[in-house]
Amino acid sequence: SSLLRWRYVSGYCDYYWQIDDVKVVTGCRPRDGGLVAGRVLDANTRRPLAGVTVTGDGGAAATTNDDGVYVLFADKGVRMVTAIPPAGYGSAEVSVQVLSSQVARKNLALTAGRILAGPKALSVTVGAGSKARRVVMLRNSGTAPVSLNIDGTTSWLLLSPASGGLSVGASKPITAVFDARELAVGVYSTSLHVRGNTPYAVLSIPVTMTVVKEAAEWR
Repeated sequence: SSLLRWRYVSGYCDYYWQIDDVKVVTGCRPRDGGLVAGRVLDANTRRPLAGVTVTGDGGAAATTNDDGVYVLFADKGVRMVTAIPPAGYGSAEVSVQVLSSQVARKNLALTAGRILAGPKALSVTVGAGSKARRVVMLRNSGTAPVSLNIDGTTSWLLLSPASGGLSVGASKPITAVFDARELAVGVYSTSLHVRGNTPYAVLSIPVTMTVVKEAAEWR
């Protein structure tokens, strides 16, 4: 059975009302399919990702909750489910066998680059009028390639290279040159900020250079 309801709102020309072109037909049939449910996770940390849109190839879509859970309807058969990635992540797509009136469970993991640095801080003593150098190793411990750039250089600190890319598992040496040739004796500080196309926080490396009276040999 069906129930039709309408509201009559009084207003201009409120002395009449009418309904026309109403047609009730039968023959609607339920679609043969089931539910697809799972979680969307960070492939590096395995933490759930909230607010991610998940779509099925039949047009259904769902958004993950705070626990990374999604549920959507899909037609019976082998179907594709895709997670649309937030900024910094790569997309994920999986196939799933959907059975009539059943729940198929399938998790999706979104890949991302992840930059690590060693050492985590730089500290050097340099003789007035001389230079020194140190090396910082950057490594991509994530599950996707990453492009990066480093800022925080000053008149007494230069980096080479200051940008580039890292494939999954790759490392890159960054040479830091400390120049005390025009500096007075004292302590100088800054921070290097390593930025990349990742969803994680900017990596900061504290840097301290102590300039002393004795001239230091180039190292």
